[in-house]
Amino acid sequence: MSDCTIGFSAKLNGKLGFISAAHCPNSVSYWGATSASGSALGTATKYSTSNRKFADISFYQLSTNTPVPYFWGTSNAELMRADTVQSAYVGQRLCHRGQTSGFSCGTVESITYTPTWDSTAYVNQSCSNTFISVYGGSSLSGDSGGPWFSGRHPVGIHKAGGASSLVLSKLSYSPATVMVQP
Repeated sequence: MSDCTIGFSAKLNGKLGFISAAHCPNSVSYWGATSASGSALGTATKYSTSNRKFADISFYQLSTNTPVPYFWGTSNAELMRADTVQSAYVGQRLCHRGQTSGFSCGTVESITYTPTWDSTAYVNQSCSNTFISVYGGSSLSGDSGGPWFSGRHPVGIHKAGGASSLVLSKLSYSPATVMVQP
């Protein structure tokens, strides 16, 4: 994805695709690498979006190719097989990968965080306290939608980075089911 990062492969109503941030473009190109370089593998179109009051997650339907239950993880940019989705807890160490900032980790500060900086993202509604904030790590423009994980366990989708903490959406608010290993 050129403006955002792919989170996890997903399924919705028999359709295959991936999840990323809802504030990402409606139609995107995607690559088979950790950065938007080389030839695009295909395009994806936003198909369904979570209620942005609670999360910032959209399901993108693929135009070509079949996603597999892998995601870009580890500091070596290796593909990892996704295992069962987990909930976060305060004090937990989580890692994420963004196409711009790369790999970084931090510690969960809150699992009931309320983002306050982006009122335009929540049309006529205030954001709920359902997000996760993480202290530490790094985030740059283009990292939105990228995977947050604990080992091989998907935990969330990257929403934004602030001066002192990073914010992610919980997968429990995703409109789609994350594909995990069979």
